[in-house]
Amino acid sequence: MRGTRQQNPGFTLIELILVMVIIAIAAGIVAPALATFTAGRSVDNLSRQILALAQYAQTQSISEARTYRLNFDETSRQYWLTADDGAGTFGALKGDFSKHYTAPDGLRIKVDVTPQPNTNLLLLPNVQQQQIPQSGVALNGQQSGAAGSVMQNLHSQGVYIEFQSTGRTDPTTITLTDASGHTSRVVCVSPTETFQAIQGAAR
Repeated sequence: MRGTRQQNPGFTLIELILVMVIIAIAAGIVAPALATFTAGRSVDNLSRQILALAQYAQTQSISEARTYRLNFDETSRQYWLTADDGAGTFGALKGDFSKHYTAPDGLRIKVDVTPQPNTNLLLLPNVQQQQIPQSGVALNGQQSGAAGSVMQNLHSQGVYIEFQSTGRTDPTTITLTDASGHTSRVVCVSPTETFQAIQGAAR
């Protein structure tokens, strides 16, 4: 009996070593997949947050009868909401949506905007729209906005998407990419549609 008892600890130690080797091999196989999954979740979470801001801006612009903008600075990876104060000046919001948001390190934001004819802009019958900067003035002297006249969609603080009180917005594709190449998109395909998130899209 004593001989048998003395052999058990040695047998258990061998089993333990084998189990640890198996765990180490399994961890080596699973770890890269877990890292990719975690990174992918960061991109998907960011797309959901941007989608929520876009949907909020679109809803509020209609309910408050004023123009909202979702602004982006691709270099600093920041994005934030502003609204027209009634005089054509866009300022920060009050409350929960007043802050600047920053994408996590390692994530890239690329915004492609297609400005559409501005339905808030009343032009004379014999006046045609022209391509002008977003901060410029239309041919009839009125302030131009996005989501509506044919113009460049850039300004000194980066790119912005404009949401009009009529419910129209700039068709846009926001592409979010992490270091591993996992990509997610927030898309609005036409001026009269809402934004939607496309998770895990191919690069």
